Amino acid sequence: MTNKKFSAKKIDWLPNDLKDRKEWIRELSSNEKEFIDEMNHNDYFTNTFIKQKLHLLFNDIMEATINLFGFIIIKGFPKPDNNHSISTLRNFFCYFVKCLVYLLYKITRMNISMM
Repeated sequence: MTNKKFSAKKIDWLPNDLKDRKEWIRELSSNEKEFIDEMNHNDYFTNTFIKQKLHLLFNDIMEATINLFGFIIIKGFPKPDNNHSISTLRNFFCYFVKCLVYLLYKITRMNISMM
């Protein structure tokens, strides 16, 4: 049995490097905002359903965090108000984070098996 060494790509950035750059900021598209707005009228959400509807967003998050910047800022998520209940947003974000973690797990497993 051999010991495998894992090395993460070091991403160097300084605040002044990012001050005037916006490529690490991603605004939700109108379709993504519309899908999130539909949540208040639909209690049926699954990981698969969210992954299908938000697959471009998940791809952008994975690309930015793993290969480009090490982080990303997503703008445009709704705040709790008369149109978006706290419980609906909480459920959505639980599924959303679960999908992200699952994708990250798959990518990590794929990278480990390639070593």
